Amino acid sequence: MEQESDKDQQLKAYLNNDQIQREIESYEIENAKQRKDQAHETKAHLRLGYSYQLNNQFQTAIKYYEQALEIAKERKDQDQETTAYIGLGDAYELNNQFQTAIKYYEQALEIAKERKDQHQETTAYLGLGVVYRLKNQFQRAIRYYEQALEISRERKDQDQETMAYLGLGLVYRLMNQFQEAIKYYEQALEIAKERKDQAQETTAYLVLGDAYGLNNQFQTAIKYYEQALEIAKERKDQDHKTTAYLGSNNQFQTAIKHYEQALEIAKERKDQDQETKAYLGLGEAYRLNNQFQTAIKYFEQALEIAKEQKDQDQETTAYLKLGLVYRSNNQFQTAIKCYKQALEIAKQLENKHKGNIARNAIEELSRIAGAIEDKKSENLVIFQQKEPVIT
Repeated sequence: MEQESDKDQQLKAYLNNDQIQREIESYEIENAKQRKDQAHETKAHLRLGYSYQLNNQFQTAIKYYEQALEIAKERKDQDQETTAYIGLGDAYELNNQFQTAIKYYEQALEIAKERKDQHQETTAYLGLGVVYRLKNQFQRAIRYYEQALEISRERKDQDQETMAYLGLGLVYRLMNQFQEAIKYYEQALEIAKERKDQAQETTAYLVLGDAYGLNNQFQTAIKYYEQALEIAKERKDQDHKTTAYLGSNNQFQTAIKHYEQALEIAKERKDQDQETKAYLGLGEAYRLNNQFQTAIKYFEQALEIAKEQKDQDQETTAYLKLGLVYRSNNQFQTAIKCYKQALEIAKQLENKHKGNIARNAIEELSRIAGAIEDKKSENLVIFQQKEPVIT
């Protein structure tokens, strides 16, 4: 029998620890019920909800948050009630049920304001910022992030201040305002360094890499990805390590190696979001190296996972990438079909940026395909005119 790798052992240890923690919390719930200690019982429900949420088991997380909410309401414990509303908002947002998430964040916000609990008020504003960003309602997202930023600055809560800066940076990046995004990301990085918060420092390096890459400043982007990778390796932070590998792809062989490492980590951790990104990255690397069939294979794997996960944003990206590779391979009709599917989903998501990419590609390829058909018809007429008459 082969000896387990360090990574295998780490993964098993993580899963075992997670399971042990849940068993402890379940025991705590039963114990609290017997003692009729509802405050402790609510805390245990909240912790279990959070544990299942971290493990992407959102329906189970919701169940525990709802139980916590019910007890908190009975006890008129508004602190725990607000925490439960925020937990429900987070779980529904992560499960792509945005309207329900908004409802819970707004309930949390209302109570937090009444109680003048500015920490939970800021948390609710940050949650609303995230969900409106995911709905591509960028101006509303900016408004909520700015409210979170204002309160966190007043309170000198640098953790929430950093989250607000990162949120604002992401919205401006999605709006293709890269210099504005970079400004906010740099402020997040500065605070993270001051606080020696390596998790947020790594995040800031990664998003700066993204912004500079999208702004076609590739060498600067690679520099930031490499800084993120260095810290992630030191901290044995697999999430950030994976993302850094996905970013630092300046040469073909290096890119393939990094994407394959990212894919391996994602599969071990059963992180389908990162797995999809790794497949997209591999597809793009092979496309740029003109290995179109291999690129198609990886893009299709990304598409399959995105569909299973009902992640329509990634599904749109996969269709756009497939359209691009079929276009590069002169398979124009197949490319048009992929772009049409991307356009349909982009319309549902109200994602104007991706919708415009698909629409423009369809128009251009339709012109090319039409010109080719005209040329074929013209050549056929010439050939028929020259064809000898056989008697």
